[in-house]
Amino acid sequence: MDRGTQSLIARFQGDYAHALDYVHDGLRYKARGTGRIRLLCGVAQCHANLGDSTGANRTLDLAQTEREKLASTDSVDGLFSFSVAKQHYYAGSSLIWLAGGSDAERAAREAGRAIALWEEEPPESRSLDDEALAHVYQGTDFLQVGDLDSAAAAIRPILDLPADRQISWIKSGSTGSPRCSPPSHIEGRARRTTCTKRSAT
Repeated sequence: MDRGTQSLIARFQGDYAHALDYVHDGLRYKARGTGRIRLLCGVAQCHANLGDSTGANRTLDLAQTEREKLASTDSVDGLFSFSVAKQHYYAGSSLIWLAGGSDAERAAREAGRAIALWEEEPPESRSLDDEALAHVYQGTDFLQVGDLDSAAAAIRPILDLPADRQISWIKSGSTGSPRCSPPSHIEGRARRTTCTKRSAT
């Protein structure tokens, strides 16, 4: 099992210290294509979940620099590659766990870029569950900075999905890792805000 996968499993288990150790070890080796960018985004997620805003932002900036000088592409395209959209999604899903403010503002921008890129991609390149979660993260980010109108606009497409397309936090609350869906108080505010906007239209 590669270090990136081991780190991902540890993050799902909420063990961010060991997850960080795994990705740091993985970065010791030369990675082809977007492998190094994926690992750096994993580092950023760990830093954010450990409350390290500076470390998370610095690592996301480094991942962007790596993207700009990328010399080789992934051998397998589609869902198995680490696309630009996925990179922005990772950034947004990292910074959401910090204290808000400039972190929340950047997280909203990153999630918005991921959504925009996915909407332009062919179906085989899109990760629809991640795309839906990007809306959730963006709505949460807007709530953190007090922008209720933007939060409602971000969340509404997800609440309008048919039941079989709604992700778990809408149907039954958080499942699995506590860091895989928005905190319960933010989830509730998102739903109440969107319902209020609906009743006003």
